[in-house]
Amino acid sequence: MIDGLVSGRIFGKPENRTGRKESRYVAARIIVTTEQQKITAHVIAFDEAAQLALLALDDGDAVCVAGTLTPKLHEDKNGAIKPALDVVAHAVLSAYHVQHKRQAMRDIGESSQDDRDREQIED
Repeated sequence: MIDGLVSGRIFGKPENRTGRKESRYVAARIIVTTEQQKITAHVIAFDEAAQLALLALDDGDAVCVAGTLTPKLHEDKNGAIKPALDVVAHAVLSAYHVQHKRQAMRDIGESSQDDRDREQIED
């Protein structure tokens, strides 16, 4: 197993699933485009934050997933052998999450500035 970062576009809609022993997880597929070909990454997420992040995404959304990677070979319908990845996602980052985090950081910065302004007024 390899720890890594995979970026690409969501293919289809991520789905809630139930595994053995009633464990819940989210499954998704990401299409990773390289210079030579497209690689399918089969992603599962057990972490609640990663599950929610994946479920917020739709077909075609850009996404980065960090987690444990397992390289595989996949035989397509025509019998051609293609590379694929299995990914157990620990963290998910999309354009939506980046915007959300940036806004949160701005809010923190503005809050800190407001505190400094109040201190100056009180002095």
